[in-house]
Amino acid sequence: MAFDPAKVPGGDVGEWGRKCQASALDALAEGDWRGVYEWTKSWVGWGGGAWRVDVWLLYASSGLLKGEPRSAIHTLDLGLRNWIESPIDRAVLTWSRGALVWKRLNDPKTAIADLATAADQVPTWLEPDPSSRLQA
Repeated sequence: MAFDPAKVPGGDVGEWGRKCQASALDALAEGDWRGVYEWTKSWVGWGGGAWRVDVWLLYASSGLLKGEPRSAIHTLDLGLRNWIESPIDRAVLTWSRGALVWKRLNDPKTAIADLATAADQVPTWLEPDPSSRLQA
C-alpha cells in the first residue's frame, strides 16, 4: 500500500511501521505476494523498517511467492549491502541467501560460500545444526 500521511496516527512512524508489519504478515499468511511486497515497501519507506532483518526476509518471501527466487536473493543482497549491520542479523540474511541459492537456484556449490560465512553466527531458530547442513 502506498504511504498516505493521513493514515499515520499523529505522524507516528512506529505506529505506521507496526501496521505495515501486521498487514505484510497477513498477506504472507494468505500467500499474497503483492500484498507482502506493497506493505513491506511501505514499512521500509515510511515505517522505519529498513534496519530490521524481518523486513528483508518479508521482501524475499514476496519474491518467492511470486516465483522469482532471483528477486528474493537480490532483496537479501540489498539488505546486506545497505542496511543491516548487526553480525547476527547479517548471518540470518547470509544464511537465507545461501539456502535460496542452494534450494531454489539448485546451485549448492555456489551456496557454500554464504552458508560457510554465516554458519558460526546463524541462530538456532533458523538452522539448528549448521555444520550438518554444510556437510550435506
